[in-house]
Amino acid sequence: MTFIDLLKAKWTFFGLDAPKFAWSAAVVLVVCTFLLLVRLLRLVVRESRIYRNATKRLQALKNEYTVGPRQGLSGQAYDAIVQVFEAIPSLKPAWHNFKSQILGRRNNAGEEQFWASESAEAAFGDATVIGPRFNRNFYAALPGILTGTGLLFTFFAILVSLLEVKFEANRVTGLELLIPGLSGKFVSSIAALSAATIFLLI
Repeated sequence: MTFIDLLKAKWTFFGLDAPKFAWSAAVVLVVCTFLLLVRLLRLVVRESRIYRNATKRLQALKNEYTVGPRQGLSGQAYDAIVQVFEAIPSLKPAWHNFKSQILGRRNNAGEEQFWASESAEAAFGDATVIGPRFNRNFYAALPGILTGTGLLFTFFAILVSLLEVKFEANRVTGLELLIPGLSGKFVSSIAALSAATIFLLI
């Protein structure tokens, strides 16, 4: 059996007649999408739990250490905040960036107080906190990758079917093999578009 014969080998499922490689590509696209979604979901759940716990601890510190007008953060409160961020590896880079902007100064009573020269929102933005944890560009491009891969296999399936179409004696032959199974050639595209749509909706 030649390589071309292997490409022409077909399976029929759900009334659709398509090449084996098209069915295989459709299954691989759906399974890969499912696995990537599970991986992304696990990452989101894990990171959400970490950030919720950190937020609760910081909120508790805010309630415990009140700061009056024109006052900085006390040394005890600052040390407690340092312990929160140092215990969370994923927040350490953002914390060290923000920590470099914190200024210490003694008040009239000789107590050291701490002030932030810039808002924490800039240091703890999505790019610095979430960006290093996963490749956002990959997940953003994934629907396009899935769609392009599905279309590639669709056109490849049509190309294989067109190998049978010939012009002989002023007559086109092979169309009877191309037309009946044409709908099956789009199996990989349908699977890829479905997977990309699900990914976009989630």
